[in-house]
Parts: sequence; C-alpha cells; structure tokens
Amino acid sequence: MDLKRSQFTKRKPIRLPFKMNRDQNQEILTMLQDIITIKYSSAEIKKQREHIGMLLMDRSSSISSTDLGKISVADLKMLYELYEQIFFKGWIKQHWKGKLQFAISRQMTKTAGKTVCFKKSADNCDLALEVRISLPIIANYGTIEGHDLVGGIKSGSRLEALQLIFEHELVHVVEFICFGSSNCKGKRFQALAENLFGHHNNYHQLPTNNEIVRHRLGLAPGVWVEFDYQGAVLKGIISHIRKRAGVMVEDKNGAYQDRQGKRYSKYLVPLQLLRTLNNLQK
Repeated sequence: MDLKRSQFTKRKPIRLPFKMNRDQNQEILTMLQDIITIKYSSAEIKKQREHIGMLLMDRSSSISSTDLGKISVADLKMLYELYEQIFFKGWIKQHWKGKLQFAISRQMTKTAGKTVCFKKSADNCDLALEVRISLPIIANYGTIEGHDLVGGIKSGSRLEALQLIFEHELVHVVEFICFGSSNCKGKRFQALAENLFGHHNNYHQLPTNNEIVRHRLGLAPGVWVEFDYQGAVLKGIISHIRKRAGVMVEDKNGAYQDRQGKRYSKYLVPLQLLRTLNNLQK
C-alpha cells in the first residue's frame, strides 16, 4: 500500500508547566488519564446535580429547601462528599493526601468562590487546599433579574447556584492536585469543567453588593453625590463602593490629589445617606 506523508499527523508530546523527573511525569499522567476520561452527558450531569441537591436537603440540619436559608461549613463538607462519590468516583481522595478544608466567607463580596493552596511543596502531604464560598454572593441571589448564570449555566435556585459555584471550585481542586496551580481562564481548566459538569464559561454572573446598589440606588464609582456631615452638606464623587462608599470631596488641605492638581478629602459614607446629583447640582 502506497501511503503518502500527508496522511500522517505528528503528535506533539505532552508538556507539563513545570520541571519534573520521569517518575513524577508518569505519576501525573496517570492521574490525568483517570480524570480526563470522565465525561458526562448533559442529561447525566443534570440528573446527578439534582440528586445531590435532594440528598443535601435531606441530610442537612440547616438546609431544608432550594432557597437555602442558612448554610454552614458542615453543609459544604457534605456537599463535597456527595460530589466526590457521585461525580468523581473517589478520585480526589485517592490522589490527594493533604488537607482539604472548607470555609464560608463574609468578606468575599465580589467573588462567588475561591480555592487557595497553603504551602508549596513537592510532597502534597504537606499541602492544604481550602475551598471558600461567598456568603454575600449566595445571599444576594435573585435580587437582580437575569443575574443567575454560573459557569455559563442558568441556575434555577439559590441551591443550584451554590452547587454550580462549588463545581467550579472542585475543578480548581483537581488542577491543584495534578499541577500545583490552577487557572480558570486556561484551556485545561475549561476542558475539565465542561467534561465533568457541563460548564462552558469560566465566569459567574451573580449579583454583587456594588451591582445591587447601582441597580437600586443609582450609585456607582464616578457618580456625583451629596451627604450631610456635621451640619453641612458636602458634595463629591464616588471613588469606590464596598460596605460604604468612598466619596472624594474637594478640599484644598486634603490628603489626595488628582492629575489636575486639585486636592480632596475622602469620606466613607453609609450608602443610605447618599443622594445622587444631576449635572446642574454638581
């Protein structure tokens, strides 16, 4: 048989993002082969996700409905055990010998979830991974119509949004186990997220405190406002919004200076005390 060269394609060798000896390479490749071969259909993912939600509500002492109400670290641990059993088939426990812990954060107001790795070591027994879930983001669910996408999937309830966020973080866990680092913008992460959970985007469109304020009160960085202070009415421009708004008020003795040389003092003002100004009132 006469075979032409064009009928063959050269396979590129697998390149890992860090230096390892041959034995370590083989170990990582074996782990990857085990997890990469897991690929669920859309119907399987939907069925398994709903099953996990039902089991969580049945077993949790604080969650009794898809609206959640309260959520605890014990609920996150339970959620992990269910995903490890149903989706991962024990893969994480088999390949991760370090600590895996969970936390609920009140300080995370812009990020729905975060997975961090404590210590950097060649031996993962010395490492600890922590999955953090934002309580404010979960509590804000449903406050703005249309802000319900997680990983490109439209969520139907606060519980489903929590599950989708948790799934995203578990993909970070997988990458940390295999590579010691993780990046949800990378192709590797996105392939794992799609195979395991059907996620087709790496971002979440859920209401943050800033977005809720902007939606309800018309407040945002760059907006001119006024507020009462010690018997006077001060006018300024919003520089940032967190629990309170930072307002820059022109003051010749102020500690802050813009590019034009004007000086300002910064005031941290409760949002409900601010009044927006139109162009004529500035």
